[in-house]
Amino acid sequence: MQQLIDQFPQAVKTDVSLAPYSWWKIGGTADGFIEIQSQEQLVQVVRVLKTQSIRWCLIGRGTNLLFDDAGFRGCVLRLGNGMAQMRFQQNKLTVQAGCWTPAVALAAARRGLSGIEHTIGIPASLGGLICMNGGSQRKGIGDIVETVTALSQGGELVVYPRSECDFSYRHSRFHMGDEIAVAATLKFIAHRPYEEQRPVLLGILRERNRKFPRKLPSCGSVFKSSPELYEAYGPPGKVIEDMGFKGQRRGNIEVSARHANFIVNNGGGSSVEVLSLVREIMQTVHAKTGIVMQPEFRYLHPEKGIVEIS
Repeated sequence: MQQLIDQFPQAVKTDVSLAPYSWWKIGGTADGFIEIQSQEQLVQVVRVLKTQSIRWCLIGRGTNLLFDDAGFRGCVLRLGNGMAQMRFQQNKLTVQAGCWTPAVALAAARRGLSGIEHTIGIPASLGGLICMNGGSQRKGIGDIVETVTALSQGGELVVYPRSECDFSYRHSRFHMGDEIAVAATLKFIAHRPYEEQRPVLLGILRERNRKFPRKLPSCGSVFKSSPELYEAYGPPGKVIEDMGFKGQRRGNIEVSARHANFIVNNGGGSSVEVLSLVREIMQTVHAKTGIVMQPEFRYLHPEKGIVEIS
């Protein structure tokens, strides 16, 4: 870590609490922490991290992340404001990974470009949305992606056409962090005046505020709504409620009484409590339906990095 500090003395912070950077407000300290302000800086920092064999991960707004109570034995790179630029050119939008998704949706609508209205209420950075092929109303951002610029495992910037991004429901080739999406070009096919889109956007926001718990820390939807689960038993929230988990608590962590696919932190909750509840739900649903529910959030293990929850 010292060589990283020596090369980037103004950027590197040490022993940084991760809880403020997670919407769950959970997490211990990271050994190192850097706010990334440009693609060039990202490439330079990652090269040093790789040379020194230092563990690292890249995060955006932390809306869909669970940090461990033990923190992270490595360096966390967070996309800063310098990685939140947008550029329109006719019916295309090139957008960096640090952009706030609702701001992207609103900017496109104001230019009469239609196709991402469904993302207006999703509290995530654009990079995270690309990674998860996020969206709502059973749509995904990948539907209008033309290209994605990613940081490869070798530390180089690579441009992938949509056909090579492996987009499927809540999944892309960038899902597990081996390659990091740092920018994307979106191509809009549909055009609708902002005056027509505005009531749609407001309606989506009102519906989200009505359905979802907003006052307590959470990661949003905990489980993906797979087609298999949806067709046989309904959306995840209904399935979890039918299994009797709605309102259940593990310490300070609770399955929301308002929407069962949200797990909220009532204050002082831990990653151990979240994982215990998530795994119990997964095991119960699998035992009674034969279907393995897949978490939508990502978990940062203290030493292994981003790992699948099983």
